[in-house]
Amino acid sequence: MAIRTRTTRPTNALLLMALRSLRARPTTQLAAGLVLLIGSALLTALAALLETGLAASGKDHTLLIMLPAILGGWSLLIVTFGVLSTVSLVVRQRERETALLRTIAASPRQVQLLTLLEVIAIALPAALAGLVPGILLGRLLLSRLTAAHAVKSVTALENGWLTVTVGAGVALTAALAGAMLAGRRAGQVPPVSALSASAGVDTTGKTLTRTKVVSGGLITLIGLGTGMSTLAQENGPLLSSTAGPAGVAVAVGLALLAPAAATAGGLGLARSRSVITRLAGRTLRTRARQQGSLIAPLTLLIGVGSGTLAMQRIEDSRPATDGPQLATVNYLIVLAIVGFAVVAASNTLVAATRARGHDFKLLALTGATRRQILAVVGTEALITTVIAAVLGGVSTAVTVLPFSVVRTGTLIPGQAGPLFALLVAVALAITILASVPTAFRQIRSSTAR
Repeated sequence: MAIRTRTTRPTNALLLMALRSLRARPTTQLAAGLVLLIGSALLTALAALLETGLAASGKDHTLLIMLPAILGGWSLLIVTFGVLSTVSLVVRQRERETALLRTIAASPRQVQLLTLLEVIAIALPAALAGLVPGILLGRLLLSRLTAAHAVKSVTALENGWLTVTVGAGVALTAALAGAMLAGRRAGQVPPVSALSASAGVDTTGKTLTRTKVVSGGLITLIGLGTGMSTLAQENGPLLSSTAGPAGVAVAVGLALLAPAAATAGGLGLARSRSVITRLAGRTLRTRARQQGSLIAPLTLLIGVGSGTLAMQRIEDSRPATDGPQLATVNYLIVLAIVGFAVVAASNTLVAATRARGHDFKLLALTGATRRQILAVVGTEALITTVIAAVLGGVSTAVTVLPFSVVRTGTLIPGQAGPLFALLVAVALAITILASVPTAFRQIRSSTAR
């Protein structure tokens, strides 16, 4: 049995429901759309440089293909992971509504179709809108390359079918893949379980699925192997082609395994003398899957950001290489990647904190004061950042240490420590600013009701 109406076809009814859902949650949908837009813009800029390089000749041809190919590989993996995480978060926020639809005879297929329609309504305009800023960013990068005399014969940016396909197509495909996977899971969850999960009770009994364990472990091992292969590379311009992807792969692999790290962190705080700390640790244990989704983008931010920036700082210290010549372009691309990670992390943290209104209400009913609840949230933010810093530190080490050994002959470069500390401080600020004020508004609104 499935949802049917007398005046509209089932598919049309689902489309109307999807549009009404978008109107009911404008802030959440706009935040998800912003992540998709930035991801599309970043990929569009690199794809435009690649297309320009394919049409060029000589040294310009080599540089304009090598640069976006190396940096584009990192960006592709980061944007795909960020978009998948964002879409899964949007779908998880509707678990209670999904359960209610199942109780009135909506079929799993209809739930999947409804999820897909909602994501298309967000992703399609966002991915297409990202083309314009992406082309503008591509022109800026090309002008910087020309000003640094790295590119001499190319003056105009190409933006044909390859730019559109890679820029909007990849972001849209990742969003649709996330919608199909999350929609399938939502359609298969029994209504009672979904209603319990929406109230903060994890009824699945699984911190990590077998798919995440296998894929996370495999990607991490590939990253570690790629990092070790950097030691066998020649000290040339292609050295970063293995060091960079190695750190990104380790960061993504560990991000997939983040729920296990959240569980371990919660267990480590079980014997703390502070009630606030013990309660924060219990939250990490009982909501390990949800906390893992918060740790993941912070891991990418710290690991990828500090690793790539440290590599460029090492290049800057060696005037004999082409590093200083390409420094401005590399910094612009890395900052764009870091900006994407910041937006994705902020969106995830705000949305996850909003979904915990029920938890805050229960704490208030048991006698906890507003200050104590906010202290718990702040402690959770600190612990989450520490776990992300540990995972991101592994990613940074896999990127920087082999690169530094081959490039400079030293194991630990002086540039890595301050940059890592800076990215950890940025991650902590994002976590606190995104979670504590949101929790304060949730507590105040629940008290008013």
